[in-house]
Amino acid sequence: MLHIARLSPIKFFLGLLICCFGVSYIFVSYLIQLEYESNRAAAYASGESQSALISTTISHNMSANHALASLIRFSNGNVSLFESYSSELKKQYPLASHFSLSPGGVIKWVYPLAGNEDSIGLNQLSDPDQKEMALLAKQSQKLTLAGPIHLVQGGKALIGRWPVWIEEENKQVFWGFTNVVVRLENFLKEVNLPDLAKQGYHYRLERVNDNDINSFIATSTNHLMEEQHWVEINIEIPNGNWILKLSPKKGWLSKSTLVLNIGVAVILSLLFAGLGGLLWHIFLIKSQLETIVEERTREVVHTHNRLKSLLHAIPDMLFELDDDGVILYSHTPNFDFCGFSVDKVIGRNIHDLLPLEVTQCLNEAFIEARARGHSIGKIFSFINDDRIRWFELSVTYSNKEEGVYGSRYVVLPRDITVRKESELELRIAATAFESQDAMIITDIYKNILRVNKAFELLTGYSESEVLGKSTDILNSNHHKETFYQSLHSQLRMHGYWEGEIWSRKKMVPSILSY
Repeated sequence: MLHIARLSPIKFFLGLLICCFGVSYIFVSYLIQLEYESNRAAAYASGESQSALISTTISHNMSANHALASLIRFSNGNVSLFESYSSELKKQYPLASHFSLSPGGVIKWVYPLAGNEDSIGLNQLSDPDQKEMALLAKQSQKLTLAGPIHLVQGGKALIGRWPVWIEEENKQVFWGFTNVVVRLENFLKEVNLPDLAKQGYHYRLERVNDNDINSFIATSTNHLMEEQHWVEINIEIPNGNWILKLSPKKGWLSKSTLVLNIGVAVILSLLFAGLGGLLWHIFLIKSQLETIVEERTREVVHTHNRLKSLLHAIPDMLFELDDDGVILYSHTPNFDFCGFSVDKVIGRNIHDLLPLEVTQCLNEAFIEARARGHSIGKIFSFINDDRIRWFELSVTYSNKEEGVYGSRYVVLPRDITVRKESELELRIAATAFESQDAMIITDIYKNILRVNKAFELLTGYSESEVLGKSTDILNSNHHKETFYQSLHSQLRMHGYWEGEIWSRKKMVPSILSY
């Protein structure tokens, strides 16, 4: 730390500035790469959507070949119905400019004939423009898309050829081709390819050839670009492949965004370097303050230890609760509170740990403490370790304005069990043995505390057999449950009950002789 302290503020600032420039360079490079990949992903998504439309349009229109081929097969080469059949077929495939049949590879029938007369007699298997794709269709026996091809009647078109084979003398013989022709300009309009240019992309649609030299089908630019700058989407066509290439007109990276990122990086580097210099100054001041804080901390720790020693010297329990009754601190020497150790009651609500009668007493004390600041003298009891424990409550209350931690209750339950037991013994001695009638003395939970001799003679139970047990052992089952509920209700309301009750005597087992 002493070595660092020798650095001058200027050297510290320059060193930090260089580090910030290095981090900024890495961050800006990452943003550039992220933008590049994001733009390529967007272009790829647009290309996929466009390629799906192209593939669907081709598949739909070229499927007209299946219908024409079926006509030839079922009529065994009789094409007398070609014109009427094609007329209906044209309604289903309006994009197709015309249909034709070329038995042996020579075009003989065309629908509609008007405007396509020049194609009659064209030999597709020998024509320089159509020979290669016609032979491919015949040899592969698959529907094959050729084009774009210059038509003899003028214009460019895509031609879907289906090689038709019919059975003659129990063998398959090549009959010729069915042809579906779609004008290129109509096709490009249907698939809305120029829409890619409106989206900000240069595009090229190419056919993949066996000679590795692709032929252009459509392009929006003659500008040559390196191959890695294009996004390429493969399009499967009948018996071949097309490739759709996309490239943004403004490039994959926005110059304005690049300048903005660099500018922000420079500004942030200067700010962080300046902030570092300020923090260095604060660090020096902090070092001085730490010494003072350490001294004050030692004083606070000493005071805390004194208070802790004084608290541990208190033999009674002590609890600190928040406004909702949640235990924040617990001091229970020589006593597990309600069967829980000290560390298990912190964070729990005291109302969940105590019986209802006790929580009612606590709530009364809390109400009085909130009104007067303290409450003294309220008494409650509960059973702990099979023994009734009696406590006298002292509660103090501090509201939010008096402390920084919010409202708090400090609860001091003083154990007066010994005193209560002594008082109880005196009351029992003064009461139970003044009468010759059978008597039972119970606690509030119906547990038997004392019986007199008359009780032992009357019921057959000795005192040792019933002490600590519930009065339910005398239940004769003669009375309904409502009878006992009424009895206990009157005891709680008036403090006494009188009347007649059926009770059960102790059953004495008989000895049988054999």
